[in-house]
Amino acid sequence: MRPANNRVRLTRSELWVEQAKLYARRSTCPRAHVGCVIVRNKRAIAAGYNGAPPGLPHCEDVGCDQPMEWSTRGVMEGGPVWQPSQGCRRAVHAEANAIAHAARFGISIVGGVLYCTHEPCMPCSQLLVSAGIAGVYWAEDYKRNSGQELLRQAGVELIGL
Repeated sequence: MRPANNRVRLTRSELWVEQAKLYARRSTCPRAHVGCVIVRNKRAIAAGYNGAPPGLPHCEDVGCDQPMEWSTRGVMEGGPVWQPSQGCRRAVHAEANAIAHAARFGISIVGGVLYCTHEPCMPCSQLLVSAGIAGVYWAEDYKRNSGQELLRQAGVELIGL
């Protein structure tokens, strides 16, 4: 029976994804606003968003620290050019921050489920497998789904919401 106010109760998955979206609003790298929550036994036990490590300047304050690379993108003639890469070295990804948050406070995330605004990249997928995460739910696909195959091979449950 529907409540008198016609309110539809969120599922637990919807709740955790909404929490991840709130954490994403704390992101300090303009390249992407990503947030995540790690849940175990129906309780949020760790969370993270992308930004600089604690105590260090944020991308939004001093810019992204981008490594340089040789690139042929957009070059009409004259060969490759030395230009900033597409990545940011200043910001720590949301998933890595959540794992670090749990580690800092001695919280085991083995068997936990990650709810994230974005599909994890390959390096974050490697961390999630190594940390013992059992499931990954995400709201938006990543530009490359390179981490999915690794997560599948490791037996991690994958659900794109």
